[in-house]
Amino acid sequence: MKSRYQFFLLFGLLVFVLSACGGLAQVGLVQQEVLQPVEVPADEVLGLETPALSTDEVDVSPSLESIPAPSTSNSAPAAQAPLQTAPVAGFEAIAAQQQAFIDLYNRVNPAVVSITTDSGQGSGFVYDLEGRVVTNNHVVEGARAVFVTFADGTTVDATILGRDPGSDLAALQIDKREVALTAVPLASSDALQVGQIVIAIGNPFGLANTMTTGIISALDRMFPGA
Repeated sequence: MKSRYQFFLLFGLLVFVLSACGGLAQVGLVQQEVLQPVEVPADEVLGLETPALSTDEVDVSPSLESIPAPSTSNSAPAAQAPLQTAPVAGFEAIAAQQQAFIDLYNRVNPAVVSITTDSGQGSGFVYDLEGRVVTNNHVVEGARAVFVTFADGTTVDATILGRDPGSDLAALQIDKREVALTAVPLASSDALQVGQIVIAIGNPFGLANTMTTGIISALDRMFPGA
């Protein structure tokens, strides 16, 4: 009985193994059939026929035809030349005029003086090396004491030589031995023209060593009442 039971057990196991192998083989066959790609023409899939394109029917834009093809060259792009900037017109002339103003100030300013009285103050300049100073009449009119102060801070007494209310000018005298004098060189007014640049150096409102510029606006004009 025992040997018969073992026989049936072995027979059953054999049948089970064979059945399993057959099932695996069938599964492998199915997988093989599913995984294999099927090539189907596109015309058959879509059910449409694809007509051949005619070059006569293609509308090519001229702007597209003019677009150049991209370059496949590996060469580096050519270096661009630096931009050339044109010099500012008249810059050298402006710089020269500026330097002329600076030189004139340095040359004339030592001869420009400040006039102080017991009733006010104003500006003046050294006319000559004899110690004569020119200022405005309204600065010294009615003054009992007049003082002249130079650019270096030196102050000396002055006396009134004369006054002209019509031209608003006055002449003073200082002792030339008390200070080293620098005189302003004078030129002829006959060569003046309207529009010429003029420079004024003085002490407006007591602000010493002040310089400004302007132009000649007119010629041969007299003060009212002159």
